[in-house]
Amino acid sequence: MNSFNLRAVCSAMDARRKELHLSWADLSKELGVSSSTLRQLGNRPTAEADGVLRMLSWLGKGPNDVEFGGSETTATRLPEPKTLRFDTRSIYVALDRERDTRGITWEQLASQSGVASAILTRLSKGGRATYPDVARILTWLGPPASRFVSANTP
Repeated sequence: MNSFNLRAVCSAMDARRKELHLSWADLSKELGVSSSTLRQLGNRPTAEADGVLRMLSWLGKGPNDVEFGGSETTATRLPEPKTLRFDTRSIYVALDRERDTRGITWEQLASQSGVASAILTRLSKGGRATYPDVARILTWLGPPASRFVSANTP
């Protein structure tokens, strides 16, 4: 299974940031994501999903965009980046429903999706998700990934 490419997201962020003559600090304020997280994204194997979601929105991309190793070629336009979050409980409910439809166990779901069982359990409690795990889950569930995105009031 392809893995979501955080290095490519970081490169795209940096290129657009430079085009707009923004510093990392300026972009940090705009997205509500720390500037160190933005700068170091390309050097990390994982990243907090809500922050990456905000970056993708700022780039005009969807939460599981094929350009970065996801599975969706078209995406619904997302709301303003600073307010976005993944609704992890809804992701869990959808996983459970699809798991039941396919007649598989949670262990089989974990194996098929490439996501550890402990991460799936964390979703059941509304816990935070990380990329690339959330991209693997969204790929397993199928499009549109945007159905699991909510915009909180700032």
